Amino acid sequence: MSLFSKFFCLDKKFLVLSLVKVGLKLRYRGSSLGYIWSLLVPLFTALTYFFVFKIVMRLQVPNYDVFIIVGVLPWAFFSSTLADGMESVLSKHSLMSKVPIRFNIFPLSISLTHLINLLISYLIIFGFIFYKGIPVTKYFVLLPFLITLLFLIAYSLAVICSVLFVYFRDLRHVLGVIIPVWMYGTPILYPIDLVPENLKKWFVINPVGGFFIASEQIILKSQRPDLSYLILLTGWTFLFFCLANLLIFKFKNNLVEDL
Repeated sequence: MSLFSKFFCLDKKFLVLSLVKVGLKLRYRGSSLGYIWSLLVPLFTALTYFFVFKIVMRLQVPNYDVFIIVGVLPWAFFSSTLADGMESVLSKHSLMSKVPIRFNIFPLSISLTHLINLLISYLIIFGFIFYKGIPVTKYFVLLPFLITLLFLIAYSLAVICSVLFVYFRDLRHVLGVIIPVWMYGTPILYPIDLVPENLKKWFVINPVGGFFIASEQIILKSQRPDLSYLILLTGWTFLFFCLANLLIFKFKNNLVEDL
């Protein structure tokens, strides 16, 4: 079986789809608004940032409301995938001890569940785009490519974190510190143009920084994204893909013994 097939569990696709369906149903079971919360929570988070940075701090960025939405909603997908994917294997230890299942099925199902939320969130993003009269250019066709790379990075990191969490339970607290710091070190709440030149290179090499910078260039600046950002984003995707596959191969049989 190829690395691609193992990575995406193509031989267990029906199980993966079933886990995704269950995840979508259980996430907001018993809630009066149900699935709508998956859109409302990141949206209200974005509006909070807009109030703080635009109204209170008076940050002068054109179409800042759209800028915030374009950044916060994909970041919500990325951070949620890491946090939930990290615990996905350990939480299914009883099932894995009874049925021979490759462990990466669980972070994959988590990643796909959050990806569906992200794709629905883009309805909000495009709603803001049309409301603000932002032109939809030919460069918008690159957005699916960017989303695919972000998904691959998020899923790969979820696989890596799920293995590390089996042996290092403090990872939950470490990740709780890393994710907020990572967010503020990513041009989500501010454009990359406001970063001092001597610090800009550190923001650019951010593993997911290329996604948000390129998205801003496509949506808000109506221009072709800088090729260097796409190359860096692709490079980070390939690196995390390889690391995740290495762990999938190494722990395909004996991870359950350490749960």
